[in-house]
Amino acid sequence: MRGSPLLRAFFIIVVLLLMAIPLWQLTHKAEAVMDLSTAPAAVKAPVHIQLTFAHEATGFQVLYLGKVIWEGKEPGLEAQKDFALEFPKEGIDLEIKVEWLPATPETAVRVAVTHNYGSTEQTAWAVKGSLDKVLTFTDPQ
Repeated sequence: MRGSPLLRAFFIIVVLLLMAIPLWQLTHKAEAVMDLSTAPAAVKAPVHIQLTFAHEATGFQVLYLGKVIWEGKEPGLEAQKDFALEFPKEGIDLEIKVEWLPATPETAVRVAVTHNYGSTEQTAWAVKGSLDKVLTFTDPQ
């Protein structure tokens, strides 16, 4: 038998420790750091919203991201307005609140949204003179 057993054991331990370094780096990833200064800013695009009521409403509100962006009193049978909103390709949620006279029968409001990706529309039905509904508008394709 050649060489010292202690020297061989020392050599094997050193080799195993050197192999542990890349193994540690593979199994323990560093925390990702996001640089927000290079993130693209949200771009506001023109959005046209049109409300068509089946019966004359006494008032309405349109909310975007929890904030009232448009409200009206006694709009008649139709109301429309242009906005500059962030409209991602995934779409947006608009909360529609409408009030009718208490004697109004079951009625509806049609919400049409025109934006960079095309035009979409949805109808929401109301019972007992009021409506509070969230509608999602996405890319029509």
